[in-house]
Amino acid sequence: MATVKDVALRAGVSLGSVSNYLNGKRLKPKTASRIKKAMDELDYHQNIIASGLKKNKSMSIGIVVNSLTDFFSMSIVSEIENYVENYGYSIIICDCREDKQRFEEKIEFLLNRSIDAIVVFHQDESSPMLEKVVEQAVPIVAIDAPIHGIQSDVVLVNNYESSREGVVDLINRGYQKIGIISGQPRNYISRERQGGYEDALRERERKISCVNA
Repeated sequence: MATVKDVALRAGVSLGSVSNYLNGKRLKPKTASRIKKAMDELDYHQNIIASGLKKNKSMSIGIVVNSLTDFFSMSIVSEIENYVENYGYSIIICDCREDKQRFEEKIEFLLNRSIDAIVVFHQDESSPMLEKVVEQAVPIVAIDAPIHGIQSDVVLVNNYESSREGVVDLINRGYQKIGIISGQPRNYISRERQGGYEDALRERERKISCVNA
């Protein structure tokens, strides 16, 4: 069975260069190409489990979505996977089916597998298991809604501005009666879209008042 040392000798590079390549660090294209070619020729496969034990990492990231049929969520998950696999990571996807109890169970499932980070979609509120994630110093990334009650990184779509601009555009086209279906008030995205809608209408009313003054 080929070793990292064998790969380095075949590629004509240092052990450090091979290690950097396996850890996803950026190398000169020529160096990376030689290492990859040597790995293919020697049929070398990195032992992810052993590597993870050395680094005290599982080399896996847990992702919890509300539904595996949600195109928006799954398109982002696909991009996450494409990115992290360049660094030797894999992903574990869980579907909580918009059920709070199931969400808690999925977070516990991921923690029990010693994942290195958790990505959650559309979670407005904290929960006992998310608090446990924070206590264990596992990074959390929230997608499309900040999680009230805990500190985490957040990736957001500007739903407020998108809604406001959409309504303004309709007003500029001459439409007068503009409705909205924004969802439940407890939902962060719904509140943001509702806010953008209402502010656009208030802006229109102010302009009308100024003209008539």
